[in-house]
Amino acid sequence: MVWTPGLFVLMFVMWSAMMMAMMLPSAAPMILLFMTIHRRRDAAKGRHHSTAAFIAGLRHYLIGFSVLASCVQWMLDDAVLLSSTMASRSTVLASALLFAAGIYN
Repeated sequence: MVWTPGLFVLMFVMWSAMMMAMMLPSAAPMILLFMTIHRRRDAAKGRHHSTAAFIAGLRHYLIGFSVLASCVQWMLDDAVLLSSTMASRSTVLASALLFAAGIYN
């Protein structure tokens, strides 16, 4: 597949939507904890911290990861290591990814 700027944008949107849909709900307990702690602490001091700023920071981090994931996908596709269904064509790459996931867990 030939990568064009339009295809890169499409892949970036895909990665961004997937990251937001998967990571924001799993971060909900931390967001609620942040909100509760700052609400109690700041009420006593008369200050106000925005939970929206915390969420915006998380979203910026996820968008950055989406850019990185799109670039890696582009490089793997250019190296003919991905099939048209985005599956690995290389057993070495697949083994390395599985090994890395196992180490991470």
